[in-house]
Amino acid sequence: MIAHIAALGAALATNVACASLAERAEAAQFVRMDFDKKRGPSFNEAWSGKAGAPKLAKRHDWVDIEIDNQQVFYSVNLSIGTPPQEVRVLMDTGSSDLWVTGADVQCGPNNYPNKEQLNCFEHGAFDTSRSSTWNDNKTRFDIRYGDTTYASGTWGTDRLDLGQVNADGLTFAVAHASNSSVAVLGIGLPAIETTVSDFGYQYDNLPMVLKRNNVIKKTAYSMFINSLNADTGSVLFGAVDHSKYSGTLNTVPLVNANYRRRVNKPIELHVTLAGIGLDNGRSGEPVQTLLGSKVPALLDSGTTLTYFPSQLASRLARAAGAQWYSDEVGYIVSCDSRRLNNAYIYDFGGFQIRSPLSDYAMKTNVPGTCRFGIMPHGSDYAILGDVFLTRAYVVFDLEALEVSMAQAKYDGGSEQIEVIAGSVPRAVRAPGYNDPWKAYTQLSFQGDFGNLTSSGSGDSSSGSSVGGRSNSALALAPPLSAALFAAAIGASASIM
Repeated sequence: MIAHIAALGAALATNVACASLAERAEAAQFVRMDFDKKRGPSFNEAWSGKAGAPKLAKRHDWVDIEIDNQQVFYSVNLSIGTPPQEVRVLMDTGSSDLWVTGADVQCGPNNYPNKEQLNCFEHGAFDTSRSSTWNDNKTRFDIRYGDTTYASGTWGTDRLDLGQVNADGLTFAVAHASNSSVAVLGIGLPAIETTVSDFGYQYDNLPMVLKRNNVIKKTAYSMFINSLNADTGSVLFGAVDHSKYSGTLNTVPLVNANYRRRVNKPIELHVTLAGIGLDNGRSGEPVQTLLGSKVPALLDSGTTLTYFPSQLASRLARAAGAQWYSDEVGYIVSCDSRRLNNAYIYDFGGFQIRSPLSDYAMKTNVPGTCRFGIMPHGSDYAILGDVFLTRAYVVFDLEALEVSMAQAKYDGGSEQIEVIAGSVPRAVRAPGYNDPWKAYTQLSFQGDFGNLTSSGSGDSSSGSSVGGRSNSALALAPPLSAALFAAAIGASASIM
């Protein structure tokens, strides 16, 4: 099972306040979850507001870039049991199970060096002995994530409310052992529930229970991450908000990127990425093709950066003027680079999402030097994280195994919410709907990118300041030898 709780890049810690956690319109049948966004290298530091920018450290003729391998969080408060007990959990599209911290949890060590002392109880714990409605089904639960965090315990059922929304009858697990300071609410496809690999069966997870309880009409939700620097965002279960996007919602099918594991249908949120172009901002000039063949792309709100096969990542970074530094840091770029005024154009089969390069430039403690939000990885599919999703409005239809997307709009005014009862309202099938990605092949970097031309919205003749003063010595410095990559918080590297 793939779960992207540990992610590289700037962190977003989100909390849904009790009063505004869920707003339900009885007649309309939808659930809105509003969340606040905070930045920090860990959930606890972002939540407490203690996170700060790393300090510049000079030692003779070299400088440290202190890089925190940070995480992306969407946290919600849950009310569980009778009488209710409050716990906070992370909302994750990359997994599908809900588990909460038990009152008797054994809190074990994790692999995060140089961080605060782990406290598994800090964000609430569920005491099954205090709930008269808890039903333990005596089935063992065990989950392990890619960042080495784990939880184990037992499955059961109880009363569960999300604000004013009734999700009674939801199966969830109570962890008796864990090395995570916060639990997880997975809202992905049921095919990646841990019960599938452990016991060979699926159960109704939260989106499915909301439909089963007649809270929503279809197992679908839309996600609006909002701009990178915005304080708020939202998720709508069972509905779409037309004020949050511009243009037309285009629908594409999910693709089966796991067929080599003998899976016969999509189990994760992969779509066809048909190409990537570069808009240089000079009106009328053709968009430069950076990728001319199809690859599956995982839409993952639990990942901050974007990840591509190594050859493609290198091509995208070069187009932005970014230089490889080390396995630990990745690519760096001058924060004042004029190329950051340009934009990637992601094509999904006849419709495009524009993604400014300036979104990928992340401040370091070195003035004028930014980390670039693209990383290579050893897989042959792409992972489109928050630096991409911040520019997209995305509707996940878990029943139809489809995704609808449009360019996100940050100033759309009053809500225009419409319930999803069948097909996604106002969405049309993308031109390439019937010609999706089917199999892994060698990447191609040729093509005319659909004869698109530059929008002229960029300005390649003037600088774009993302992170302060330019430091040409650092920006042009040669990379050190690659260090072993480790998804560990608090890593640092040196520029000679």
